Amino acid sequence: DIKFDYYPPSLKDKILSPEDDDLYYKSRISSINNNNIYDDNYLLNYDININKNPETKKILILDLDETLVHSSFYPFNCEDENNMNPDIFFTILFNKKYYDVYVLLRPYFNEFLNKMSKIFDIYIFTASIKEYAEPLLIKLDKNNLIKKKLFREDCTLSEDNKYIKDLNSLNQNLKNIILIDNNPNSYRYNKCNGIPIKTWHFEKNDRELIKIIPFLNFLSTVEDVREYIPKIINNEEIDYNKIDEILNKFNLNENKRNT
Repeated sequence: DIKFDYYPPSLKDKILSPEDDDLYYKSRISSINNNNIYDDNYLLNYDININKNPETKKILILDLDETLVHSSFYPFNCEDENNMNPDIFFTILFNKKYYDVYVLLRPYFNEFLNKMSKIFDIYIFTASIKEYAEPLLIKLDKNNLIKKKLFREDCTLSEDNKYIKDLNSLNQNLKNIILIDNNPNSYRYNKCNGIPIKTWHFEKNDRELIKIIPFLNFLSTVEDVREYIPKIINNEEIDYNKIDEILNKFNLNENKRNT
């Protein structure tokens, strides 16, 4: 068995996705004001503003690797997490070679996707190749909640040979688009639309997906998401105190804390 000091090599670091500059973000294991968080039960039962008119729904775009899942070519046999069972296992054919793919789902992935699909049109936008991402998304989205899937060929290659998720290419009004990604470099053409999320590998106590639910619910109701997203970003991390300020201003924070 192959053992790794910290986490199994990700497909994002291998041949299936470009080696971009997100190594810096991988080293981050905390968020600003990480203790200033919501109670789990409150978040999971959060009373969202369900939009029954699909024509007026905003678009929530989610990155895949290290945002929603962690995938590896090797079984998960880490130093502090021995013999972790993958949530998903499948085999792909790429460049005439077969690869076994082991996938872990970020905690609360299913709850997050189910809840957000009620108020947003959900897109997936990944810099990974379609041969890997498409079969994975079929397994992830058994209830067909994802409205659109975008892959490496849909990215824009920048002057410095980085794959950028240029939201202008979607031909949608940017005031209605949100992108959540663990690598802020990927949305550098649309910074006012991007929300950074902590890179995830296998941490079982991670809560990042549900922590952002109240703010996303708020964004689903505003005229222009670009007016509010920059207000919660501090040094390319989410500042939860700023989220509190915004939600309190609109009286959306009642009885939220775990006391």
